[in-house]
Amino acid sequence: MALNRIWMIWAQGFAGLIIVMYFACFGEDPSFLGSFSILGHLVFDTVRGQDLTSNYYGLTWGEVGATVRLVVLAIAMSLVIGMAAAFVRFEIRRPGVTWLFEIISVAMESIPEPLHVVIAVVVALYLMVGQGWHNLPLFPEGFPNWSDTWIPAAALALPGAFYVDRILHMELQDEITKPYVTTAFAKGLSRNHVVYKHVFANAGSTVLKQMPVVVSIVVSSALFAEFFMDYQGALYQFTDAIGWNMVTGTYQSFEKPFHLPLYQPGLVFVIGALAVGIWVSLRLFFECIYVIVYGGNR
Repeated sequence: MALNRIWMIWAQGFAGLIIVMYFACFGEDPSFLGSFSILGHLVFDTVRGQDLTSNYYGLTWGEVGATVRLVVLAIAMSLVIGMAAAFVRFEIRRPGVTWLFEIISVAMESIPEPLHVVIAVVVALYLMVGQGWHNLPLFPEGFPNWSDTWIPAAALALPGAFYVDRILHMELQDEITKPYVTTAFAKGLSRNHVVYKHVFANAGSTVLKQMPVVVSIVVSSALFAEFFMDYQGALYQFTDAIGWNMVTGTYQSFEKPFHLPLYQPGLVFVIGALAVGIWVSLRLFFECIYVIVYGGNR
């Protein structure tokens, strides 16, 4: 079972790379045969080491590391915040607290994932401009460091955190009513022993199985976080890769938002392949954790 899931993840990743490669070239020549022609020239030039600057200009290993750091930190924060919220809801069994968490969870999950980033930007601008919090580590100038990563990562983490909270809370409520828990209490086992050693462990298996959803939420919104928060990682270069026509600059009089001569199919493919690679790697990581902790047949 575990081996089949791992092969499925690899197959999905390979299919994603093929799709990204084709549509990267489709953006320069929007025809079926034309895009394959562009693809052939791109591969041929890359193998020969020619036109690398024009095809891949604008991306560095430091920017790749910054994007990986942002995504990994956001996923870790999603898991920690979501599990902590579910734990509080489970332990503090007061109707008012339960309803408060439920209302917040439903409200936050009703907002599309990229809008969490926009809301975070608006709140940050209000604090910086309206309240004088000028030292907020946001909108860094140049290459972002660790301190510049926390706020964008938190904005990315919120949708996944509320998803983990809802899934884990539902599993805990279901697990606590199962016969083995009643039997354990009847035998005199302490609540802490039963809850923390068995209930939380069994409910945690569902969270691990749902982590690919959290990974997809974070990766799909990372471009918005980098662009709106001026976090200059690898995905931030996507606007340059597609020939984005800014308000000022050489092509300011161009009538469309994209200027085709600036389009870099190689860079579009590399950035898309990076997103696919992060998505596949993190899914494989959580699959391996699940197999190690719970076995491969569950």
